Amino acid sequence: MKKALFDNFALIYDQDMDKKDDIELYLNYAKKNQCYKILDIGCGTGRVSIPLIKQGHLIVGNDISKKMLDVFKKKIGKSDNRKKYYLFNLNALDLTFSNETFDMIIMAYDVFLHFTTLEEQIDILEKCRSWLKTSGILIIDVFRQHYKELVDYKDFYMLDYVKRYFARFKCILPNFDSQVNILNYKYQDLKKEKEIMRTNKVRWVSYSEFLLMFKLCRLNIKESFGNYDKTPCIYSQPRMIFILEKEI
Repeated sequence: MKKALFDNFALIYDQDMDKKDDIELYLNYAKKNQCYKILDIGCGTGRVSIPLIKQGHLIVGNDISKKMLDVFKKKIGKSDNRKKYYLFNLNALDLTFSNETFDMIIMAYDVFLHFTTLEEQIDILEKCRSWLKTSGILIIDVFRQHYKELVDYKDFYMLDYVKRYFARFKCILPNFDSQVNILNYKYQDLKKEKEIMRTNKVRWVSYSEFLLMFKLCRLNIKESFGNYDKTPCIYSQPRMIFILEKEI
């Protein structure tokens, strides 16, 4: 992952990523499994971490963007909750923890795909396995790449959506060999009449490739879903959500 990828995007991230439909999933699993110490990889501005902190869990988070972490800290403020988190401005592959440190590890909403080579993806899975307690769980949530979207791509900006204060345009440039999509975003501020540009890379993974990686890294699928309402993980669904545990 390229350092500070989201720095110029940090101030509008929460407006763009105002989704909350996945939060309940993490809160429920953390409570159900009596998880205390949780690692949130690519925690960003705390979209998932802060609700977990408020539920009483200790959060360790990392992000390559210092500005994203600054927003995280500002949102927490000076409340007692500031004692319940530790943040690292590092790539997750550079983190070092003792074996069996965490009760739960999460890579929410496509974070896993920001590791843009197969080697990096296997590396982070192996690290997560070593950091996870024997009774712990690893949750990975990514979009399911439907092949027709790649075949029908357009190499120019198209309107993605309009929100209260800005419009987002998106251009997707796929690479079929590497499975890496280059995602170019253009945000038009409707009040200040200025633009913010963002380029992102993700390496999409098929369901069958996930099965092979999990097998290689000795991780067992405990449950899997196709959306946050726990719909079965089938091709017609938009997401692939895996609840994993260590193979003993």
